Amino acid sequence: MSPVHLFALAALLALSSSLHAETLTGTLVAGGGIDDLFITVRQADGKKVSAYCNNLCGDSDQLFVADRDEAFSLRKSFRNKPVRVTIAHQRNHNRFAGPASDDPVIVVTHFEFVSQ
Repeated sequence: MSPVHLFALAALLALSSSLHAETLTGTLVAGGGIDDLFITVRQADGKKVSAYCNNLCGDSDQLFVADRDEAFSLRKSFRNKPVRVTIAHQRNHNRFAGPASDDPVIVVTHFEFVSQ
């Protein structure tokens, strides 16, 4: 395979991974943030996945509580609740503080509480 073909294949793989999405079920174990909100879900195998969830994790006023320094954390009443989330690996595109615009980030695209 020529170098040009290898480069084209690598570019296609990079594009497809930036569009990769997966649905996870597990328990909500953490969340919060200062500039941007995130959640952490622990799956049945023990693996923890954290993802940005600005405006995509339901009513953030119910899910998170702010301290006096305006840092948000997950309300204790929501810890260890079963959830189903869809996450996508995307480029930041200046949506979140910290990562550069072209850096990959994990973003929640769907969030719901589920019964056990």
